[in-house]
Amino acid sequence: MNRHLRALRPAALLVPLLLAACGTETTELPTGLGPLKAVTDVAFPAECEAATGPGALVIGPARAVLANPSYNERQARGCVPFSLSQVWQSLQVPTGVDVGFWPERTESDCEAWLLTDPSYPVNFVTKEIPHGGIQSHYTFEVTWRAGVTQGSSEAPTEVRMLYGKTAGTSEVPKILGSVVFTADAVHPGWTRIDMVRQINTNGHSNEPEKLQNWLQGFFDGLQIQLAVGSLSPRYCVLP
Repeated sequence: MNRHLRALRPAALLVPLLLAACGTETTELPTGLGPLKAVTDVAFPAECEAATGPGALVIGPARAVLANPSYNERQARGCVPFSLSQVWQSLQVPTGVDVGFWPERTESDCEAWLLTDPSYPVNFVTKEIPHGGIQSHYTFEVTWRAGVTQGSSEAPTEVRMLYGKTAGTSEVPKILGSVVFTADAVHPGWTRIDMVRQINTNGHSNEPEKLQNWLQGFFDGLQIQLAVGSLSPRYCVLP
């Protein structure tokens, strides 16, 4: 028995050492609702120009950006055959919490809570808890904001969303993204989507692939929410 415990001791000591190496930090989310920049890397899909089918998304190439911290970035453009009013409803609490976390559901668990700021009608935090024993200690929080920037809350013509990591492990120095939803003026009942996402994981993942998967996952989750009315199971239940 004692010999067995001695054999386990190095592995047991490894966990607190790793936790000590995993620092935490807080960062500021830029004010406002963005966007981070105009989407110039991709054009809208042909399905969006013709307003046919169930919607589509095109994701541009990954670009490495030297900064402090440096990051990888991808841009995307797409559309859904739903009005902006329907999209705006899907982005509000509680459904918007699920839509925001949907791309991460296969890799992390979620805790979520609301923020109160009169400037932002949609304002909440998702805490991502990576799957795995040691990995679960490398948590981080993402703050989300969304609001109508053109039109009215009953009949919006533009909705913007800004989100980013604001607290947690220093092993994920940067997550920052923006989404702009606009009512298609040529095809009533359709909504166009522009997305920009930036990420730095300190070399812990294939960042171009991570960006690809997240952008597609967000689009897929939004489509499901719009078509079905819910994402099931729910991964981000508010207290």
